[in-house]
Order: sequence, then C-alpha cells, then structure tokens
Amino acid sequence: PERRPSGASEASDGTIAGVSGSPVEMVFQEIPVFIYDAADHCTDCSRVTDTGMAKAPADMPTPMFDVSVSLDGAVLVTDAFREVCDDIDGVVFAPLEGAPGVSVLVADRIVRVEPFDSHIRTGPTCATCGEPRYVIRVGPLHLQPQDRLQPGFSRTDIGFGDTADFGSTQPVFLRPHVLIDRDTGRSLKAAGLLGIHLIAQPEPDT
Repeated sequence: PERRPSGASEASDGTIAGVSGSPVEMVFQEIPVFIYDAADHCTDCSRVTDTGMAKAPADMPTPMFDVSVSLDGAVLVTDAFREVCDDIDGVVFAPLEGAPGVSVLVADRIVRVEPFDSHIRTGPTCATCGEPRYVIRVGPLHLQPQDRLQPGFSRTDIGFGDTADFGSTQPVFLRPHVLIDRDTGRSLKAAGLLGIHLIAQPEPDT
C-alpha cells in the first residue's frame, strides 16, 4: 500500500464536536457486494479478525461512485479519488484484486474514542472470539482528551457494525468511522467526485 506522511497535529478538547480543526465525518453510498468473504473471521459470530487481501467478487458492478462502501465494510474508491488525495495526509490505498481502477481506502492514523461513551452500544460478547457481536453509535462520539486530530484523514479506534446483519456465515468487518478536517472536506467536495457525503461538526468557538 502507498502511505502518506502524517501532518502536524492540532489540539482537542475531547469531543468530536469540539476538536480543533472542525472534523468532518465521511459517510458512504453502499454497493451490494461483499469484499471480505475470504478474510479470517470468527467461526461463531462471523466478525472479521484480519481483512487480509480483499478481493472483488465475480459480479462486482462497475463503480457508480468515486467513493462507496461494500456491504461488509470495505471503503472503495476510484483512481480519480486517489489522485485527489495525492497531497492529503493520513490515508492508505490498496488496489482491490479483480477490480481494475478500484482501491480499498484505509485511514492510517487513529484517534481514540472514550471507552465509556454513553453514545456507544455494544452487544453480548461472542463466546468464541471474545469480541462484542455488535457495536453501534446512537449519538455524537467523544475522543479521549489527550488525543489530537491531524489534518487529512483519521479513523476511530473502534469499529462499528453488527455481525448479525447478513447471517452467521457471512464475514462482517466492523468499520471505523473516517474523520477528516474541514479543509480536506472542502478539497474533496471541490473536486467534483461522485458519492462524497460529509457530516460537518460545528465550527469551534474562537
């Protein structure tokens, strides 16, 4: 994968809404494919433990958007999206096997969410792998006070999703939320890419 260098950090007051840099959350159009079918996963709850090499299915549709997400949690981007990100920090792209011109996006910098955040709901623990069967978000998230959001791409240390969404035999990757700073959001929107959906938090008080 290609790695982009990390940028300078910015201060945080501990909440997503108050992080210096006004973070923006990226949300994605869903496409009806599974990418991680061959990934290592729990034999009981089906939660993916190691994504390994993602592979496009035989019926992979022509991408409708420059950024989208598979049913099992892979963020997929076109070459056009990658080109826009050449000068943006904190992002890794891995070509998707079997789908020319498509890559999997991973934000390679992590911001930690408060472990006892009241807006996170976790399901019962799987007896086999010891991980929650689901992790869902019901409101704004809070970062740990000592963490800092940097310019470019970041991701939460917690993945979200429900292993029961597609039945016990379908591997499911609990996907972290992707956060970007407001300037990165403007750059992506200005590029005219398809499928860019951003949830901007309020500007911090000055």
